[in-house]
Order: sequence, then structure tokens, then C-alpha cells
Amino acid sequence: MGEIDRAIARKLVTERVPLHGAEIVFLRKALSMTLNQWGERLGLTAAAILKWERARGKSLSKINEAAVRSLCAGLLDIPMDGRWSVLIANDQVPERLSLQVG
Repeated sequence: MGEIDRAIARKLVTERVPLHGAEIVFLRKALSMTLNQWGERLGLTAAAILKWERARGKSLSKINEAAVRSLCAGLLDIPMDGRWSVLIANDQVPERLSLQVG
């Protein structure tokens, strides 16, 4: 990963801005991962990841956003605590905690 891509990826992971499909595409490609590799790491199918990526302007569900931030933080060696407010763009806890697609 180039230094600029790495810096952008770090900002996306650590800043409290919602993650959309466009950011998922960037993060996955910046980390040189295929759809299958990304899906395996998150416990999802490549088709589910592709669905996220195609919805470029739509925000991920809060639990999916937290999972993506956590995965990327580990891959980029970014220290993050597990507080919910650190892993998502706001402090609202979802009604149910499950990895949902769509």
C-alpha cells in the first residue's frame, strides 16, 4: 500500500464519519484484498461485500461499520479500544447486534 493510501485508510478508520460503499471499496483495495478475502475476514460472502460496495452512497449498518473499522484497525496496526462510540460514526447503539447485509 502506498503512503498516501495508507494515510487515507487510517483517517477513514479513525475519524467518526459514516462508512459508505465508496469507502469500503477504497479500504478493501488499499489493503490489497479481494472480495473473497474481505468477506472471509468479516464472516460474509463476497456477494454481500459487493452489495455494500455497489451502494456507494448508502451508509453501512452500525454493526457492519464497527466490524469494518475493527478489521481495518487490526490490519493497519491502529490501536483502538472497543468502545462502541469509537467504532461507529455516532453513539447510537443498533436495536440488534447481528451482521446484516443491506
